[in-house]
Amino acid sequence: MARAYISENQVLSPNITVGSSETNTVVSKLFAISHEGSRNLRLKVTAANVTAGAGVTLKLQHASGDADTFITTTKSTSITGNGDFYLTLNVEVSGDQAELPLMPLARAVITTGAGGATAKITSVNVVQGV
Repeated sequence: MARAYISENQVLSPNITVGSSETNTVVSKLFAISHEGSRNLRLKVTAANVTAGAGVTLKLQHASGDADTFITTTKSTSITGNGDFYLTLNVEVSGDQAELPLMPLARAVITTGAGGATAKITSVNVVQGV
């Protein structure tokens, strides 16, 4: 990325907690994806009070504008403890190419497994080309 745009905190609500056995729980506001971001985007999520249990997973959902037609990326990142976790989609990575280009609206989602897997999400930031 020649130039990058870093968003303000996009977390849906301060310190949103995702409980056990939840699928694609929305943890961010909808955010716009730039033309360059549709090919090269990084999502940074800060988590606290993580209980890994059967797993906590970060994913990205994107849509063309109709909120009923979100597509969930197959690429994901495991949240294994407290701290910052990143999900990067880059057109130059062959494994990412099937996911791209991203559509113009997106949001971060968390999926948790059984066994007491939970996480508190304190921030969601987006880095994308402009």
